[in-house]
Amino acid sequence: MELKIAIGLFIGCILLITVFKSKFKGDIGEIAVALEVKDLDR
Repeated sequence: MELKIAIGLFIGCILLITVFKSKFKGDIGEIAVALEVKDLDR
């Protein structure tokens, strides 16, 4: 029983890390693009 709980928690942690890592990378990309676009001529 304890092994199943440990495996479930491990898989859950991996999924959370994957989701937040992707979101963080996306946010950084959006900031970088916004900084470049503001310097363009209208």
